[in-house]
Amino acid sequence: MKNLFPTTILVVISLTSLTTTGCAGRAVARDSARRLAAGVQLYEQHLDKFIEDQNARAAKRQKEQQGSRNRTAEGQLGTLKVANATQEAEKMIADPQGEAQASKLTAYLKDTYQQEADFNAKLQADRQEEVKELQERMSALQSKKTALQKVRLNLAKLAAKTSAREEATDIEEFVKATKEQFDALNKTGQNAADKSK
Repeated sequence: MKNLFPTTILVVISLTSLTTTGCAGRAVARDSARRLAAGVQLYEQHLDKFIEDQNARAAKRQKEQQGSRNRTAEGQLGTLKVANATQEAEKMIADPQGEAQASKLTAYLKDTYQQEADFNAKLQADRQEEVKELQERMSALQSKKTALQKVRLNLAKLAAKTSAREEATDIEEFVKATKEQFDALNKTGQNAADKSK
């Protein structure tokens, strides 16, 4: 994506210089715009395929990780229950009269239940954070796709213009719009990269 912007600027500058040379220059400029639009469209197709592949991989990875997390959570929860029960049983064995009272057993059950609830809440929060990060990465890819579509449409408009004045105006607008789109895209990509660190 970073290589596309300098190439686009180079072609736009070439198109601008060619439009000043007359009808032959305008024809060359239109042809160049068509070729560049075709290249952008091809890149867009590759980006679509990449997004599709990333979605499939993410779904598969998420399913595998979910299964692994569930097994790990069950093991950790089982270990927590055994540790708590062992500790409480040792207290009851050491002092059966004082520790085997209903109020102390109820307090033990409440504490154990709260620890399990806290553990499950932490697991759920971790899952939600992971889904949010995945959605942000996919959103950045979709932003790139949207920017490419706009570039392709601008190139198609440029390729269809016939007068030098229309072409020059469209080239100026194209350069401004493309620069804004790529600046926004780079900012989005940079923000996503910063968040993933």
